[in-house]
Amino acid sequence: MPQELFHDWNGSADLGELARAEVLDETLRDGIQSPSAVDPAIEAKIEILHLLDELGVAQLDLGLPGAGPHQRAAVKRLAEEARDARLRIRLNVACRTLVSDIAPAAEVQQETGVPLEVYAFIGSSPIRQYAEEWDLSFIEKQSVEAISFAVKQGLRVTYVTEDTTRSKPEDLRQLFRSAIDAGARRLCLCDTVGHATPEGSAALARTSGSTGMGTTTEGWRSPTRWPPEQPGPRGCTAAPPGSASAWATPPATSSSSTSS
Repeated sequence: MPQELFHDWNGSADLGELARAEVLDETLRDGIQSPSAVDPAIEAKIEILHLLDELGVAQLDLGLPGAGPHQRAAVKRLAEEARDARLRIRLNVACRTLVSDIAPAAEVQQETGVPLEVYAFIGSSPIRQYAEEWDLSFIEKQSVEAISFAVKQGLRVTYVTEDTTRSKPEDLRQLFRSAIDAGARRLCLCDTVGHATPEGSAALARTSGSTGMGTTTEGWRSPTRWPPEQPGPRGCTAAPPGSASAWATPPATSSSSTSS
């Protein structure tokens, strides 16, 4: 039909930053960690992986490989499936800011050659510090040690501050700077208990982006390509510079989350 016969409003909307929003699916992590939830069989998890890739979901959390041999094996099998089926979806895993949690993720990455991004999480709000009997220096030390270890293993790292929306701005600035200095590439801002309003979320994102670290709300958008074409960090692989690759090196960015 000639374009002159109608006006297409769909191409007129200015969505701004919303046009660059991506989905990170937590079905295989948050979705099954409730005591009342059932951990699906690996065949069901593989089906979920393929369905999410077909939907165009950008990234999938495969689970917590540090939780034990069963979860580690599931994460490895899913990574192998994504590699062998040449899926475009990017893969990440959740880890506490502990070397013992991150080491299994590094092993899976080495064994499969599949790039994994670690979402390293720790509580940051005053109420979490009170409940856990932590102080800010302990949180910072745990975070830096874990992130530094992950980076040395060739893992990409997103730093996750649980309960970010109830954390003090001065605490977040200190933690964020230390995390980025240790090698974290993205920040995950969590509204863990559903506290934030849209206005509060916007204020938090602005504050996080003004800490002098070059953070933005754009996120990492380059899809993984299979098969990779050249060596990547620590035995993993990547496409050549300039192509869509899991090993592209964008500036540090921030993302938001309603979980963790």
